[in-house]
Amino acid sequence: MKRYKWMPDRLLCAMLALVFILIGNLPAVAGQDGNVANPIENVVATSNASSEAEAGPENTVNGSGLNANDEHSTQAVDMWLGLLEGGPVHIQYEFDAVYVLHEMWVWNFNSLFEGILGFGAKDVTIEYSVNGTDWTTLCDVQFAQGPAEPDYVANTIVPLNGISARSVRVTIRSVWGMLGQVGLSEVRFWTLTEPYTVPDGHPISGVVATSNAVSEEGQGPENTVNLSGLNAKDEHSTEHTTMWLGVPDGEPVYIQYAFDAVYELSEMWVWNYNVMFEGILGFGVKDVTIEYSENGTHWATWGDVQFAQASASPEYTANTIVPLNGVSAKYVRLNISSGWGMLGQFGLSEVRFFTSEAPTLPSFALLLDDFESYNPIERRIYDIWLDGWINESGSTVGYFEAPFTEQWIVNSGDQSMPLFYDNRVPPFYAEAHRDLEESLQDWTVNGAGALTLYFHGSLDKNHNVATDRLYVAVVDDQDRMAVVQHPDPETLLADGWHEWSIGFEAFEDVDLSGVVRLAVGVGDRDSSRPGGDSVVYIDDIGLSVVGAQADPISSIPGVVATSNTVSEEEEGPENVVDGSGLNDNYEHSTVYSDMWVGELGDDPAYIQFAFERVYELDEMWVWNYNSHFELMLGFGVKDVSIAYSEDGASWTTWGDVRFAQGPGTDDYTVGTIVEFGGISAQYVRLTIQSGWGVLGRVGLSEVKFFGD
Repeated sequence: MKRYKWMPDRLLCAMLALVFILIGNLPAVAGQDGNVANPIENVVATSNASSEAEAGPENTVNGSGLNANDEHSTQAVDMWLGLLEGGPVHIQYEFDAVYVLHEMWVWNFNSLFEGILGFGAKDVTIEYSVNGTDWTTLCDVQFAQGPAEPDYVANTIVPLNGISARSVRVTIRSVWGMLGQVGLSEVRFWTLTEPYTVPDGHPISGVVATSNAVSEEGQGPENTVNLSGLNAKDEHSTEHTTMWLGVPDGEPVYIQYAFDAVYELSEMWVWNYNVMFEGILGFGVKDVTIEYSENGTHWATWGDVQFAQASASPEYTANTIVPLNGVSAKYVRLNISSGWGMLGQFGLSEVRFFTSEAPTLPSFALLLDDFESYNPIERRIYDIWLDGWINESGSTVGYFEAPFTEQWIVNSGDQSMPLFYDNRVPPFYAEAHRDLEESLQDWTVNGAGALTLYFHGSLDKNHNVATDRLYVAVVDDQDRMAVVQHPDPETLLADGWHEWSIGFEAFEDVDLSGVVRLAVGVGDRDSSRPGGDSVVYIDDIGLSVVGAQADPISSIPGVVATSNTVSEEEEGPENVVDGSGLNDNYEHSTVYSDMWVGELGDDPAYIQFAFERVYELDEMWVWNYNSHFELMLGFGVKDVSIAYSEDGASWTTWGDVRFAQGPGTDDYTVGTIVEFGGISAQYVRLTIQSGWGVLGRVGLSEVKFFGD
């Protein structure tokens, strides 16, 4: 597929506006790139300018004055005319949904004496919004003046370049005359796609799906949460192996979803079962009762819902959205009472949950990129992270359609970078690089000791273990390069997000005070062997304080650790405060008997620390669970809520923290440092909201406290 990278939008808008001013009444044609463009209907126009009753802004969207050839009359009652007073005047257009916009056509004010009066809008600023509250500036444009003729066709076309918007605002900065009034005849918006709905909240990742129904191999409930069958437009295929299909096993069928923590749920999106003959077979779920729970034991009924039947089309988008209104849940169960057919089987294609709580950004000494600043207009991701189109490797950054970033598979925030790689052909590696601005070039700041990034492997698993190794390359201002490969060749086959921290000693060949380029790639720069063809997702890159350090002060002695979880005899909470497993360089072993691990029960799990007296706490150092197989098992603690107390009875919440995952190596130095800032406490409690895995166990290697 060939991708065309656009020129900057302000330049493009200005150039096209100039073209139409010069050539005048050129007939306007939408979709000249071969796609079929459709005008958006039911547009509502408003303005902050006062108008006569028959000359309101609605005249610009109601087709008044246009004939069958889209030629506009010279009758003023067919146009909008407003007074320029009381500040900048704007005219705003609202659509009935969010659309991907292609073009905006403009017929300027066109009365018989327009050449003398000059009521037409001249210089304008165009903004857009998906919610009517948060606005983004697209570009500045000059509208061509109307010719004052009764066969006037649109003579300004503004390219909207695939922006997603529900509202467009045109702010008028000048007009073609001097009489204090501004007007337009008609404005028409075009789209190349169907409208779509913007999710209310952030997608929840790492959802685990189970069911009491019997399924064929490859058609289990996990297919409803693994994005299988979905393309970049969130259209689901008709391939049955990408869906769940279950047969009742003697009792009412349910499908249940478990999250990694308790969330306030805003919405649930449903793609129903979508095989080619679904209209005949009716395997899709119809009537369900929704229940939810915080602990998996005590359930509350949300209500009954009917899921819309799937379209049986390979372009099927979610057609049932359930507003969950902020219920707090770690589990959701769909109890199925009927399907759309009579064949006794029930299926779903995909189910997605959203929360108002944004995923937490990891703590960094210096943030290099969280991928939240990119947008499809002024800061496209592939213009910052340069790919094979520039460096001639086998990489492609971003999707071919706006907004280009990944919106669902994210580690924190709302976006991540999809890095597509094709190592089947030379040069057999795929790389994306970013040239760092001056403020990000000194990596010796703030006590940083490692480069940390988060990655998510491919969903299709088309990955060659022998050759497709994830790697990072760093280049300094003397053009010296250091390349580090991930130690696990199978890491891109693992599900979920993974943290990768690389100690600065791995970059000893470069000057870390002058890093000018950072690259992420898949493959081997020195290999001549072909590899796979897939994608990896990258998020949250920064510098971490994880290197071996001396204590800032002597750690607090005599700490007692307890937990409400059940542990094996050698794996109790006392292991996290007795120094077992730590050497003189504060490096922790991978011996499980040097760590604490506990079974999760019905109640929220916690580990509590008691000191001999009240201290003013400065810092807490955390070594997470660190067995050899930690990256696969995920026993380490992930998200915690920290509370403290002077007497063990009255507790104060300090805040929420995410602990970095242990690397599963024998040289593991402190992974997370929490700065308390001098709080007074004799007790500290860590309430565990989630772990790095889903196996029902959580653990830590060591925790040290510092204070006076």
